[in-house]
Amino acid sequence: MVKNVFIFFLLIVIHFNLPLLILHQFPNYIEESSGKSRRLISQDDNQRSNLTGHSSAEKEIINPKNWIAHGGCWDFSDKIFFSQGYRGGNKAYYKKQDYKNFTLEVKVMKLAEDGPLGIVFRYDDAKDNGYIFAVFPHGEYFISKLIGQTDEYLQLGETAYLNEEINTWNTLKVVAAGAKFDCYINGNFLSSVTDHSFSTGKIGLWNSGDPRQLAKFEIISIVEH
Repeated sequence: MVKNVFIFFLLIVIHFNLPLLILHQFPNYIEESSGKSRRLISQDDNQRSNLTGHSSAEKEIINPKNWIAHGGCWDFSDKIFFSQGYRGGNKAYYKKQDYKNFTLEVKVMKLAEDGPLGIVFRYDDAKDNGYIFAVFPHGEYFISKLIGQTDEYLQLGETAYLNEEINTWNTLKVVAAGAKFDCYINGNFLSSVTDHSFSTGKIGLWNSGDPRQLAKFEIISIVEH
């Protein structure tokens, strides 16, 4: 009987393309939906978010209440953001501040499948505009401009600086100064791109793909300059 119920539930998930959470990666979450956005926060932020020992600015950045999801499922546990795809580009962004010139450094890890993941910056949620710097676990990267549901590649290539395969940390860094963006992987300079489309916006995390795409992120630093 239990087996039949489970199979029935699994068929419903597959048929309607619903996110199926892997519970040990996404424990004890609450989903808050509003239109096209979906946001997951801890049941007890104070208990699960160990913020002691951090500066006030760091506490603001890693506090899940200050983040909003635009697609996908997101959860938070002690500085780590977990993500499961839904469809297309799934984003979570820091809502409290816009950034113009800055250095953003984030650790990223793919937990399942081999779709791209990375960071979004100068992001406008209302228009779904911004820039994406992302990597594939098998050694490719891209820098793109997002305009609504359309991606325009500013640069696409391969790199030997990436730690390949899933379940491996990689550190991405973007230095944004005016229309110029310098991108780094694991401390190594990768490329410079120039684009004048977006001068300011939110920073965030990006995980592409369907519910099979699982990833985690850790924000190392965000410094304005």
